[in-house]
Amino acid sequence: MDYGSATSLILQQKLKLDDSKVYRYIGTLKNLDIIEPAVRIPSKLRSKGGPRATVYKVPDADIAQVNDAINLHRKLLSPKYRIAEELAQILLEEYIEPRGLKEITKREILVFVKERKVLFVAGDIAELMARYLQHQRGIKVWR
Repeated sequence: MDYGSATSLILQQKLKLDDSKVYRYIGTLKNLDIIEPAVRIPSKLRSKGGPRATVYKVPDADIAQVNDAINLHRKLLSPKYRIAEELAQILLEEYIEPRGLKEITKREILVFVKERKVLFVAGDIAELMARYLQHQRGIKVWR
């Protein structure tokens, strides 16, 4: 309802629900005509088939909201993006918000990532975190 459209993966990640509950809720909302299927996402990563993700939308959602849901779904398929988003949230809660900061340097983000000892290349995670903080949270990131 907040985004106008979403996939089951988006709802699982954002609401922290397991997939069976999400599918049950989607079925209930479809039966009540609160949401409707908008488009099925073709997967470029599929090699052996499998179900394609469906984007569901509220009746008054526009095409931009559907496109945003498709882009977010593809990002959430990446484990790097999920870790970067999680670390960005921790950085916000532990470092940025308590100090009342509106900007941060990429170097500070990189140091934070290296302290957490993530399994991926620290520079990649720092870059994804910088994009997330800047575009989703409005924090100025100096590069």
